[in-house]
Order: sequence, then structure tokens, then C-alpha cells
Amino acid sequence: MDLVWLILCGLISLVAHELGHAGAARVCGFDVDAIRFGVGPPMTKFRRNRIDIYIGYPWTLFIGYVELSIPRRTPILPRLFVSSAGLLVNAILMVICSLGDTYLHQWTALFAPLGVLNLGIIVLNSIPFVAMRRGYTRMWTDGGLIAGLIQEAITGRNFTER
Repeated sequence: MDLVWLILCGLISLVAHELGHAGAARVCGFDVDAIRFGVGPPMTKFRRNRIDIYIGYPWTLFIGYVELSIPRRTPILPRLFVSSAGLLVNAILMVICSLGDTYLHQWTALFAPLGVLNLGIIVLNSIPFVAMRRGYTRMWTDGGLIAGLIQEAITGRNFTER
């Protein structure tokens, strides 16, 4: 049961994280083309609210990303909001789990793993590095995108688009 709950917590955290990016993009008026859970060819896909949702094979499900159409000359603040929205959702989940763990002692076994996994997602996604490559496109972690946007605000050049 513990392993099943741990895997389920990871999937909940990942889905919430990617939906945070997609929701922020929609709020900013950007088009969300697709949400992908897993890498490689999808095991299944479907369309909801004009968004293609791809679900990969189980061993690749702990990687996800959102495909967005952001106009070239978009100001930095909306892009920064979208890039950090997934981390914000994970931080909110982590705080909720910490409060639940603190005040609802009988539910500690449920809240603790979810809170720890969200903390892990925040830490790992905050490190600026290329997470994977798709063809000639580099897929940056949220930390890489945020660092690139800060650099663009300061210097006018974004290292993530080289």
C-alpha cells in the first residue's frame, strides 16, 4: 500500500504542477497546445477544451511538460508567471499537506508523502538545467526558464533560446 500511495502521490503532484502551468498560461491569454505526461510516443491521447492531452507509458509518467504558443514579443512578467506557476502549485500543495500532517494526526500517512514529494519537485525543478532535448529543442526545467527570463530582463538576451 505504501508504494502504491507513493506512486499515486507522485502522479498527483505532477498533474497539479503541469495544470498550474496550463492554467497560468490560459489566464495570461496564451494558447495551450498540449499537456504531456511521460516522454516518447503516447500510450493514449485525448482532446479536452481544445488541448491535446498525451499520456505516456507508465515508466515515463514522472516527466511532464506543457506545450504553449507564446507570441515572440510577450513581456517578461506573464512568461515569468507561467514558468513559476507549477512551482507555486506544488508549494501550495506542500503547505496544505504540512498543515494536514500537523493538525490531522490520524491522516499523517497520507499527507506526509505528498508533502515531501511536492518539496522534492520544487527543489529539482528550481535547478536551472536542460531536462531533455526534443529534436533541436532544449526542454528547460522551470528554474532554467526563470533564470533565462531574469537574464533577459537584465541583459536583453535569454540564454534558454540559443
